[in-house]
Amino acid sequence: MTRNTEEMQSHIPVMLREFLEYCSPQRDERWIDGTFGYGGHAMALLERGCKVLALDWDEEAQKRAELLKEKREQFYFFRKNFSEMAEACFQIGWKDVDGILLDLGVSLGQLKDPKRGFSFHHPEAPLDMRMNQQSEKTAAVLLNNLTEEELIKLFSVVCNSKESRKLATGLVGLRSTKLIQKVGDFLEVIKKAHLFKKKGSHAATKPFLALRIAVNEELEHLERGLLEGTRLLKGGGRIAIISFHSTEDRIVKEFLRSHCVPKHRRGQGEEKQSQEMFFYKIEKILVSSEESKRNPRSRSARLRIGWKIISQGKST
Repeated sequence: MTRNTEEMQSHIPVMLREFLEYCSPQRDERWIDGTFGYGGHAMALLERGCKVLALDWDEEAQKRAELLKEKREQFYFFRKNFSEMAEACFQIGWKDVDGILLDLGVSLGQLKDPKRGFSFHHPEAPLDMRMNQQSEKTAAVLLNNLTEEELIKLFSVVCNSKESRKLATGLVGLRSTKLIQKVGDFLEVIKKAHLFKKKGSHAATKPFLALRIAVNEELEHLERGLLEGTRLLKGGGRIAIISFHSTEDRIVKEFLRSHCVPKHRRGQGEEKQSQEMFFYKIEKILVSSEESKRNPRSRSARLRIGWKIISQGKST
């Protein structure tokens, strides 16, 4: 058994039970797993007899997906971001889909790999943080080249304004003496900034999250993916998003709410509503205490689901 096979079989996907219970994927339905990772959610969909189109930027995820493609006829994989799902669907002849899943968490393999620079536990690692290793934009490139105002804007996505200014000033000062290249260089600036941290958390958590979001343009891809994915859904189709921090969850929440038919208008003028709104129902589900204890990395997970309006006269 290869290392990738072992990792796939031992991986526990976050909120799988809730996803299957609420979304209820059915045999022969077409599903997109927009963040393949270790393939846990995709394999669960295949076990239910669904046809699965999986996407992931990461080269290691592609290697794992190749193993699955060898065994499954109804499984397709593209090394793309989920914001490119319409193009991937076109390439395999899919005009619409029954469901979409986006698990927005960074994978454990990425965090553990000291060469990737995602974790502050590896100070000698290069400041990389790219999910797409083909991209030229690394974390070090951003920290060495953005202006002080641009750095403040980068960190303010997650940190408060005072923290963002301290970090930006510290980075500008450090890079006047040397190139910022390693995780340890960034940690040096964070330590000197004396940031507030919650009990049990690390002072580097938020700065690292902000930098990772910027390197991978995660919020921009999320906004495009939500809109593009929803347009691909059939009537009655489901879009499910698992988020792990408030910044991305806020984008998901506002998108679903702003495109959901208000309760007082449901059942009225469905054809017109389907042109203005996408969803007839939305739900938020929190991770269970049992899963949070079993897998502490899942403790902040939230699953949000939108069900697309079924237009009159159209099949589901």
